[in-house]
Amino acid sequence: YWVKYFGGCSYPTNDEYAFPTVEIQFELAENGLPLPLKIKTIGPINAFNKDRYQVHEFTPNDGEKWEQAKRVARVTGALTAEADDHFAGTHLNTEQYAIALRRNVRKNPIATLLLPHLKEVALINHTADTVLIGPGYIPKASAVTEDGIVERAKDTLGAFDWKNWKPMEPISDRHTYAKAENLFWELVEDFVEYFFKENEALIEKEWYEIYCFSNDLVNNSVPLFLSTVDESTLSDSEKAMNKEKVKY
Repeated sequence: YWVKYFGGCSYPTNDEYAFPTVEIQFELAENGLPLPLKIKTIGPINAFNKDRYQVHEFTPNDGEKWEQAKRVARVTGALTAEADDHFAGTHLNTEQYAIALRRNVRKNPIATLLLPHLKEVALINHTADTVLIGPGYIPKASAVTEDGIVERAKDTLGAFDWKNWKPMEPISDRHTYAKAENLFWELVEDFVEYFFKENEALIEKEWYEIYCFSNDLVNNSVPLFLSTVDESTLSDSEKAMNKEKVKY
């Protein structure tokens, strides 16, 4: 199994902290838990060599360097998970729906299903603008600049495709997160199906609001990832990294 965290790449970063892309190879141990075999870093890992696409590999045979590589992997993993998956993937992604719903949906019962949740997200995001983004914690405590956060968020949102999405299947009996995720998904699905059946007539009657809601989302969404980039201006390394992002 490979886990990949895309770090600084070509985004604006400061010179104070390292933020390389990290690729980690795992195998499943006999107890069903993942065991790291190799860590590959792509990008600067010291204050001297600033090549954004330099590659270093580490294994458990590297002693202290292996421990340092694991620390770098954890830091990059935590930052990208928070910036890309949590902040952009959850909060900013959901805010799009909050704005479009408040603009368009009044009478349709779907408003009662979504508005309480979306209201909480909007409140959290309002605070995050100053506490986490600019001038907030992330630009001060990490390599990511405020401009870098904006660019990453735009690219991340432009790469999402939720069609046919479902939680990952557990890879072993010890994969408790995947089990919990699937259980939660089933509960949400059951509740949403029940809600639609109970409110079917009024949902259908006021469907024009949902049509306007959908158009609002489509017409104001960010561009598809890489659709506005002139590839002729990119280096071979940048093209390869973008290709790897899309594939992953």
